[in-house]
This record gives sequence, C-alpha cells and structure tokens, in this order.
Amino acid sequence: MNIAFLLLFWSLWFLNFSTRTVLSPLLPIFEKELQITHALAGSLFLFMAVGYTSSLLVSNWITPRIGFKRSIVIGFSVLIGALVSLVFTNTYWGLGTVVFVLGFGGGLYLPCALPLLTSTIPSDRWGKTIAFHETAPTFSLLITPLIAAVALRFLDWRVLIGVLSGLCLIMTVVFLLRSPDLRP
Repeated sequence: MNIAFLLLFWSLWFLNFSTRTVLSPLLPIFEKELQITHALAGSLFLFMAVGYTSSLLVSNWITPRIGFKRSIVIGFSVLIGALVSLVFTNTYWGLGTVVFVLGFGGGLYLPCALPLLTSTIPSDRWGKTIAFHETAPTFSLLITPLIAAVALRFLDWRVLIGVLSGLCLIMTVVFLLRSPDLRP
C-alpha cells in the first residue's frame, strides 16, 4: 500500500472537512461583527448543507466530463475562493452566499477521491484504506475547533482563515503533482 498516497488523500479530506468545521467557533464573532442573532448565525449551516448537497448531486454530471482529478482540483479551488471571500464578507447574506459556495466546493471531493483511492490500492486493502481515510472528518471535528479556539486568542479570525486557505492551496498543488489522472 502506498502510505504517502493515502496520507495525501487523508490530508485533503481533513482540510476539506476543516473548511466547514472551522465555522462553528467563528459564529460568535460573526454574530458580533454582523450584529445577527444566534438563529441567523446557526442558519449558516443550512446554507452550507444546501451547497454541499447540491454539489453531490451535480458531481455525477461534472465528473464524467472532466475527470476525478480535475473535479477535486476545481472543488478545492472553489473552497479556497470561498475562504478568501469569507475574509471580505460583511453582511449576513454575503456570508450565507460564501458559506453556500464553501459547501458546494467541499462536496466535489468525496465522490472523486474514493475511485482514485481504490484505483491505486490493491482491492484486498480497500477496507483498511477507506476506514483510515474516513478518520479524517472525525479528526477534523475534534481538532479543528480546538485549534481555532486557541488560535483566536492570538490571531484575528481573518488570519486563521488565511492560514487554512493557504494550507488548502499547498495540498491542492501537491495533489495536482502527485495524483494519477484516472478518467471515469
């Protein structure tokens, strides 16, 4: 089994999930800066879920036309663009739109990652491979809010989002250079 390849995909899935997980510790900041209620801040997760679900639905149309690798790169490009836009958003509806786009970009990863993983890993190791790959979102749910809470003591939230978008960019470039281009 190619451990480096598996770690690359684990890192991508971790970062993909972290782009959404990081929003929960930022909600009190958004409430204060945008002067919105808890209910409006919480509704941002609805925008994100609608974006994520929409991209899962259209991925069956996009992926066969452009391929798994390009779909993942486009998804991460959308994530990075949404994260950068998040820094400049100063209205509730603007934030809702950005979070929708963030969810949309995140949804393109998983339907494309699993075929790429299973194409490069021997079939007798698929169970272990997928099980390990699926620890990334759980780890993100655990560690990302903790990292954000600690980082927010020392950094502005915009810097935190900038670091996350920079990590996404680096991992996208590594993926682009290291992953095979399997066509559906």
